[in-house]
Amino acid sequence: MGTIAQLRRILVTCRSIAVLSLSLQWHRPRFFAAKYMQEHG
Repeated sequence: MGTIAQLRRILVTCRSIAVLSLSLQWHRPRFFAAKYMQEHG
């Protein structure tokens, strides 16, 4: 595991995020997480 500074750098510089185990069931939290990320670029 990296340091907080390394993790922040990765999150700031990365432009793509993979969502694993995406759910098509609207009531699952992972559905909302993917929808939020899609709507906010």
